[in-house]
Amino acid sequence: MLLLLVNTTKDLKILIFSYLLSCFAMAEPNTNTMVASKEELFANGLENFGIKLYANLAASNRGKNLIFSPFSIQTCAAMARLGAEGSTATELDQGLNLVTDDLNAMADLYHSVLSQYEKSDILKIANKIYVQKDYEVQDEYNKLLSEKFFSKAEEINFSSNVEAAKAINSWVALKTNNRIQDLISAGSLNSDTRLILLNAIHFKGEWVHKFPERSTRDKDFY
Repeated sequence: MLLLLVNTTKDLKILIFSYLLSCFAMAEPNTNTMVASKEELFANGLENFGIKLYANLAASNRGKNLIFSPFSIQTCAAMARLGAEGSTATELDQGLNLVTDDLNAMADLYHSVLSQYEKSDILKIANKIYVQKDYEVQDEYNKLLSEKFFSKAEEINFSSNVEAAKAINSWVALKTNNRIQDLISAGSLNSDTRLILLNAIHFKGEWVHKFPERSTRDKDFY
């Protein structure tokens, strides 16, 4: 489960750009750019992003187990990119290893992945944006989110933090089959909160060859 909470526009840059971009903006050039397809470049970008993200997280969490989804983080930031302009858009493109500044083409690349699991009973991926009430969200932006990311930007009153937290946690619980019920506390929301980006992944698969539970024991996971 991924949560990005933004209090004011400045915090958006601090949270998404300063942290991610400082780690990944110096991506090595791809010598096959001229011959590789957009799909190949997109896949390479996701891979490079994940490797660099892991290196950064591992360095700051030495000796600890890590479970994270690079695709979740990049997907959330990509949804923010669809509404970004100017230097903010450029920084996101560089930091997230995005291969095109054509928003529709970029959205199509994410759609090609997300659509494979949209009706899956095994792996479910869900995205959501909550925006402070009375902040205008362009219809074109919501249309792009709906058609390509199976999502939309929904207005919510963060000042009513108890009700807002309840609504957000209800969405999270629904999308994770009630595995995560209290992701966000009311105390983390206030009148300065402007935006929340959410991504949920729920996986429920069956072993091809099951093993007896009685033959297992608890140990550290590596």
